[in-house]
Amino acid sequence: MKICSSFQFAVFLSFSLLLIIPFRGYCQKEELPDSINYFTSYVDKLVLGLNVDTQTDTYIFRDESIIDRLEIAPNNQTRLSISLDYKFLGVSIGFAPRFFNDKEDEKLKGKSSFTDYRFNFFFGKFVQSLQYRKIEGYYLVNTGYFFDDWKEGEDPYLQFPDLSKTVIGFSTGYIFNDRFSYRSLVGFTERQLISAGSLVPMLYYDYSRFYDSIMDEESVENQFNLRLALGYYYTWVISKRWFVTPGLAPSLGVRFSNFKDVDADGAVTRDSNSYITRALDGGLQLGWNTANFFGGTRLIFNINWYDENSESHVENNQAYGLLYVGYRFNAPKFIRRPMEEVENEVQKKLNSLKIKPKD
Repeated sequence: MKICSSFQFAVFLSFSLLLIIPFRGYCQKEELPDSINYFTSYVDKLVLGLNVDTQTDTYIFRDESIIDRLEIAPNNQTRLSISLDYKFLGVSIGFAPRFFNDKEDEKLKGKSSFTDYRFNFFFGKFVQSLQYRKIEGYYLVNTGYFFDDWKEGEDPYLQFPDLSKTVIGFSTGYIFNDRFSYRSLVGFTERQLISAGSLVPMLYYDYSRFYDSIMDEESVENQFNLRLALGYYYTWVISKRWFVTPGLAPSLGVRFSNFKDVDADGAVTRDSNSYITRALDGGLQLGWNTANFFGGTRLIFNINWYDENSESHVENNQAYGLLYVGYRFNAPKFIRRPMEEVENEVQKKLNSLKIKPKD
């Protein structure tokens, strides 16, 4: 499998920092005691964040018996997301604003839509997430491979306007090291004060639905995915305000797929399969963090692939940059009071189970 150079650079850089930074801390002359605060908490503040990213959702199909490569992607290169985090809960809404779209580009690649809702829950050392995502409208990136007289920038790409992907996903993770703040990277309700890292295993489980309609022929594929990722993250505190965090999370999973195709005459074709999936998630984050303001940038990559058979291979690759800014302020009473009531009830349940959450 070939991976583009940006993927290779991101993997190499993240992996190198993961090796160098912990070794640097290990070579320090004295070990810091557990009583020192390795991070500070802002869970009593309402955290408002804004992200701008260039995420893409590219699929690459390889079939050595038919074609060498078929690559499809949606036509929305710039996306926004707004997030609110308070106490144990984080909520974010992502979308692709129309004002970022180029009309001439839409004529060539078609229109695409993107919606993303995400909820994060933090209870002690556990993190739970729920996500709903829908993307509609794809185009054939390598159209020129199939049409000899096609001219890039002049002729429209082959488009699939009705092709859509809907995902309902969950993940459950556990942070092993009490000195490491995962919430300083997700939600920004904490701030790392002293360099630390942690192993963060994550279990992902989701349902994905692909739908397409071409010339009165409809096709639907339902996928049920389960994978276990073994991630490691290390936050290197450069100064009181600046930090850098690399991370890598290889994973292995299984995919159960069922396919249904209905042609124009009503004839139905069905197929079911299961596959072993492999993935590598990771990236590099550089940011600044103060008591009220925070911001930074991330380089994120995700490489996901599986073999349908000995000749057919499918890749779902994402590599993109992200800019984020945010502000912390006191929560209004209409938010603070109900959240405190819920938090107290959860605390009682945890106490009954003899589980003590991390402050």
